[in-house]
Amino acid sequence: MIVWHGLSQFTAALGEVVAFVDIAARESIAEIAAKLEELAKQKASGRPGPEVISGHLRGGIKVAPIVRISGHSWGTEVGPTMIYSRRVELGFKNTDALGRTYTQPGYPYFIPAYEEVSILAQGIFRKRAAIALVRGHAT
Repeated sequence: MIVWHGLSQFTAALGEVVAFVDIAARESIAEIAAKLEELAKQKASGRPGPEVISGHLRGGIKVAPIVRISGHSWGTEVGPTMIYSRRVELGFKNTDALGRTYTQPGYPYFIPAYEEVSILAQGIFRKRAAIALVRGHAT
């Protein structure tokens, strides 16, 4: 017969580490989302992105509340909310429903911000996970 001593303490300590890592995952999502919102607003503030006329496009870039997706996964949505956001980002070369023909160039602001933040995301996760593991180890 094998008897394990300290298994309940080990399991409890492991549970604490998992809890710290879960918090770190949520904090990582929050930091990444905030950075994406910040960069998208910067890039929607003049060339090479769109010029600022009313500020509604820039002000309409929002972060939705962070929610638990499943298990220890967290998520949110970051994006523009103005109805014309897509047209500004991608441009529009077509005829609209009223028969008006447009040849508008795109002024990307969100995609460049997303690409920039995508590069930073892994470092953010690593930094927060390392902090969580140190916290968990200290308990």
